[in-house]
Amino acid sequence: MRLRRIAIVVAAVVLMTTVATGTMTAAAEGQGVPPQRVLDTRNAAGPYGGPALAAGADRTFPLAGRCGIPSSARAVSVNVTVVQPSSSGDLRVFAAGDPAPIASVLAYSANRTRANNAI
Repeated sequence: MRLRRIAIVVAAVVLMTTVATGTMTAAAEGQGVPPQRVLDTRNAAGPYGGPALAAGADRTFPLAGRCGIPSSARAVSVNVTVVQPSSSGDLRVFAAGDPAPIASVLAYSANRTRANNAI
């Protein structure tokens, strides 16, 4: 089993959209929050820490209420970092309950730290 260690940092913007009659309106409001680490799987085991991510496995990180992210947030802008992975792979970030996307947020090689941002 390949293990990956992932650190995610919340970027400066939390995106919120207004909902009218069950559909999203074209206008979106942005609410800024200070950049801060929302989770880091290099830390001790816990809901926002380790263990390292295993290849092919999903892991859910509830972000509402963490680091100032409001429960009304519909999207979060994040910086995702893979730190010295033991093998090559890719990372896909998506909302809990949604199917995994075909495209990855980040592709990486063994023993190389890589970062990218996503919404």
